[in-house]
Amino acid sequence: MKASAVDRQGLAQRVSRGTTGQLWHRIRKNWAAYFFISPFFILYSIFGLFGLLFSLYISLHHWDGLAPMKFRGAGNYTELFQDEIFWISLRNTLVLLLFDFPFKVGLPLLLAVALNSKLIRGRGFFRTAFYVPEVTSAVVVAIIFRYLFDRDTGIVNYGLGLFGVENIAWLQDPFWAKVSFVLLSGWWSQGYHMIIFLAALQTIPNDLLEAAMVDGANHFQSFMRITLPLLRPIIIFSAIITTIAGLERFSEPFLLTEGGPGYSTYTIVYYLYQKTFVSYRLGYGAAMGYVIFVLIFVFSILQFRYGSREGR
Repeated sequence: MKASAVDRQGLAQRVSRGTTGQLWHRIRKNWAAYFFISPFFILYSIFGLFGLLFSLYISLHHWDGLAPMKFRGAGNYTELFQDEIFWISLRNTLVLLLFDFPFKVGLPLLLAVALNSKLIRGRGFFRTAFYVPEVTSAVVVAIIFRYLFDRDTGIVNYGLGLFGVENIAWLQDPFWAKVSFVLLSGWWSQGYHMIIFLAALQTIPNDLLEAAMVDGANHFQSFMRITLPLLRPIIIFSAIITTIAGLERFSEPFLLTEGGPGYSTYTIVYYLYQKTFVSYRLGYGAAMGYVIFVLIFVFSILQFRYGSREGR
């Protein structure tokens, strides 16, 4: 038995040496390829992996960026879950996210179906027009919407006034400020999702749709029974992207309302910014960042699993 154990140990060592030798031989043989891809891994290790691990370390400490760190353990996380403003920010974020889906998934899908139809003339122009907001700077978009939704001189209130509607405090009222965020985000991002759906629609074989028409299906039935099921993976992808963007919403409260009035337009990322870069509580902000990461991960997994299950 001792001899067989020794033999097994020797065999394992030889296999290990052989595997290591093959690895080094492969590296020496393909050194040029590894040399050219090495900058990505070096930069990722410095600015990505190191930052990820260091932020986790910071989340366990109290640190203002200058004074020595003070170990808190799970204190930052405990304080976070007892923070009323954090829960207000989370509620605002989830409410805005809920209303994002019709504008970032439903409406882009309908636009893609319309612009994929041969009945629409000038499709190239409309595709470009709907996609232009996606490549526009967030600062420019915010400035445009600030003028559009100004309570006294905004074009939106002027247009509504022609129908007898009184001026709406779009950016000063808690309810209407959220509506403004949803409209801005939907207008800004729908072109990206529309292009994704449009590309997916153009991969669906026309033979399937023609066969359905021959069998007596109308356009609506073909869309519901053929097109929509084939688009399910793309819809799941769009929903996940929308969820990630919604949970990371920052530009709107930062550029339009500064979180006001009160805390009515605070989002969790904006609150993270306030705690980290205004109050200089880097450990608390890092803890909040990891909570946001967990939320994104959980929501993404649930959407992916639910969508896959429905597709079976």
